[in-house]
Amino acid sequence: MPLLSPREGIWHRVWHHPFVASFWAAWSLLTVLPGPRGQDPWPEKAWVCSVVWFPLIGGILGGLLALLDVLLDSFPFPPLVKGGLLVLFYLVLTRGLHLDGLADATDGLFGGWDPQQRLDIMRDARIGAFGAAAVGLALLLKAAALAAVPRPALWAVPVWSHWAMSAMVVLFPYAREQGLGKPLAARSARWRLVPGTLLALGLSAFWWPWGWGLGALASTTAWLFATWLLRRVPGFTGDLYGALAEIYQTLAWALLSMMGK
Repeated sequence: MPLLSPREGIWHRVWHHPFVASFWAAWSLLTVLPGPRGQDPWPEKAWVCSVVWFPLIGGILGGLLALLDVLLDSFPFPPLVKGGLLVLFYLVLTRGLHLDGLADATDGLFGGWDPQQRLDIMRDARIGAFGAAAVGLALLLKAAALAAVPRPALWAVPVWSHWAMSAMVVLFPYAREQGLGKPLAARSARWRLVPGTLLALGLSAFWWPWGWGLGALASTTAWLFATWLLRRVPGFTGDLYGALAEIYQTLAWALLSMMGK
């Protein structure tokens, strides 16, 4: 049998191994960057294991953001313009998925009268006043902050924002029977948070002690968000995972902007 047989060859088995497939499942969800085509849809086991890779994908996205920051230093852009370009670049890399989640989550959580109505509003693709205000504020704060934060913060913060999402996936129930985040939450065991946490600690250790301090901030932000959230809806949704990532990134970069370049 040929080594590279499209169905039985060694490379086919490697690319479709659950461990490898779980990385590409997370990659296809969290980024717009191309990757190898897999099964469509990805098998449930790949989605369930994909949360382990969230911090690594955050680190890759943050690394690309830091690289663009280096390239923009060659041009005499005003600080706010430079920050705006960095925000735009990150939005393109992530398809604006988390920002869309922030808009939907804000509309639902502040616009509904009971848990089911809040979930129904979040499912509505239209953006309301609360969502528009949240998106505008997040973009403005991020653009101003990214122009001033130390460069290591550009990649360390996405590591921990993605870790926070993975933590919510494995620690708390999913609120709907169906949804973008349902395959992630299905049968996700809590032990999967351990390798993801070790990965995040390793990736952020290069910016000691600030990198691990960002981990403490991510844990606190996620716990406070979940505590408040579960009083309003019965669990998380894909929109709420994205909203948490946006809230944490905006908060962390705003705080780190006080350190300066």
